[in-house]
Amino acid sequence: MSYRLGLEKSSARVEELKDALREAIREELTSGNPAVSLPIGGVKSVKQELSNVSIPANGYRDVDVEVPEAYSGMMVTCRASYGADATAGVRLIYLYSHDGVNYDGEEDAIDAGNYADLTFAPGQTRQRSEILAALPKYVRVRVRNKDLSAPVTVSLWRCVVR
Repeated sequence: MSYRLGLEKSSARVEELKDALREAIREELTSGNPAVSLPIGGVKSVKQELSNVSIPANGYRDVDVEVPEAYSGMMVTCRASYGADATAGVRLIYLYSHDGVNYDGEEDAIDAGNYADLTFAPGQTRQRSEILAALPKYVRVRVRNKDLSAPVTVSLWRCVVR
């Protein structure tokens, strides 16, 4: 097998995994039943970590995840509902740790590109899913409200994959 063919197969596998994870999250969001297996295998389960939690202006909420051994990826889905007076959106920041105690700092994580911004519109609800690969054993997902004057309501789901 040539190196190029290996990359093509790897890319196809990543796309297949992304599609399966999106479908698992979609099922969880619409039916309330966690997806515990998918045709491609390797999904631990979908778990809702936050449910309609209000995050104050310029505040944040942390969700700590211990990635089970033999799992190397995670999908995070965040749904944010903005008030009519909102002026900024939500940022997901991924902080990594080798021991579950000492996590990356927020500024360093942002500098390294370990974040994603949800799209934003006053009075609207927006949702975004992110796939994280090659994870350390511990990940802290920080949901940061970038609005300096209005709270935001968020829900967050995650699932780990092989």
